[in-house]
Amino acid sequence: MLISSFDEWKSLKISDLEEENPMVECPKCEGGVVYEDCGCCGHEKEEYCGTCEASGRVRFSEVKGIYTGNLGYRIYFSEVISDLKAWCAFTRADFLNEVSGFVSRERAPKEPV
Repeated sequence: MLISSFDEWKSLKISDLEEENPMVECPKCEGGVVYEDCGCCGHEKEEYCGTCEASGRVRFSEVKGIYTGNLGYRIYFSEVISDLKAWCAFTRADFLNEVSGFVSRERAPKEPV
């Protein structure tokens, strides 16, 4: 089984998202509300997010340059392991034999956790 590298996987995920243009979590707010510290008094203030119009979700095409959700190394690793399990169950290959090569290549994390 051929396994894509993290960079290949990420670019394929982005191209899939561009093609489907689904609703994704807004990267600029927390559920439609932006929390900021007030410049004059230092207290936290809440404002409705203008990017998602306070809905917490926005189309991928509107935030594709700053979207980071579901594209991290942990997601990549867990998806590969899941795909390997399914492939081994389908082909009756030994899972531990197949996964050992991938895990040894990917042992060191590619990004801070």
